[in-house]
Amino acid sequence: FWAAPLTDRDGAFTGATYVAIDVGERKRREQRLTVLNRVLRHDIRNDVNVVMGHLEALAADRPDDDPHVDAMEQRLSEIVDLSDAARQLERLQNADPAASRTHFDLSTLVAERADDLRTARPDAAVSVETPVEVEAAAHELLPYALDNLLENAAEHNDSPSPRVRATVRRERDRALVTIADDGPGMPSHEREVLTRSTETKLTHSTGMGLWLVRWIVRTSGGELCVAESDLGGTAVTVALRG
Repeated sequence: FWAAPLTDRDGAFTGATYVAIDVGERKRREQRLTVLNRVLRHDIRNDVNVVMGHLEALAADRPDDDPHVDAMEQRLSEIVDLSDAARQLERLQNADPAASRTHFDLSTLVAERADDLRTARPDAAVSVETPVEVEAAAHELLPYALDNLLENAAEHNDSPSPRVRATVRRERDRALVTIADDGPGMPSHEREVLTRSTETKLTHSTGMGLWLVRWIVRTSGGELCVAESDLGGTAVTVALRG
């Protein structure tokens, strides 16, 4: 509901204009999507756990490097990741941006997420360059966005030992985090997801990870930049308010 006064050329009050918009259908649609999201997320995770249990039983009779088992495990893992992304998206959609903002020490946060990547990907050479402390305000899901960028840098790389470098620095009133790699470079349609000012069409190959990075950073009042890395691959920079 919106209202505004009407005045004549002398500024005298002559009446008012009222605008009423029925948002009931939009609210009902949001509720249906929320319920559908939760049900699918719950059912998908439960079903994947059941399938994974049966797969482990079958894999016991197969060679350790069986490509069919590896392919199925990878696909199941991706389904779980997609379910988790849907959960994070729901949190992002329903949150009050102001209330969801928190302060991070980016130096500590990036170092912790890099350690997690080293544990998950012992084949990757992960380095961190940070000052002692860099404060930034961002949405509470910022750690999830950094995880996505770090994992993408290591995953989309054909090298037997992918190189990933995380750098934190301050530039005037902004705090910057740059994730660089030595991979083949980010496809143009994935660059658009991160950098375009307007929404882009979701393509099958993009998935949800980069979209969540975009939405988390934008909700944090930050910006994203994608460039060539001096390591030979891609460098993604997250710029946040200090």
